[in-house]
Amino acid sequence: MKFVREVFDEVHGFIDLTDIEANVLRSCAVMRLQRIRQLGPAYIVYPSATHTRFAHSLGTMFLADRLYSSAVQE
Repeated sequence: MKFVREVFDEVHGFIDLTDIEANVLRSCAVMRLQRIRQLGPAYIVYPSATHTRFAHSLGTMFLADRLYSSAVQE
């Protein structure tokens, strides 16, 4: 598997992306997720609660990839 890009996630650190994953993350539908807050108006009370649906989706993709990779290796 060839990685073409690396992005930083606040929870998981640096995540390597394949060409297909990078293209999906660049799509308009996924880019719109950067404006939607995962925790709603919680950032008003907790200024560090800046999690977005995009960051959540990126972390979900990373964990799904790890799960798949470990299942294939066994």
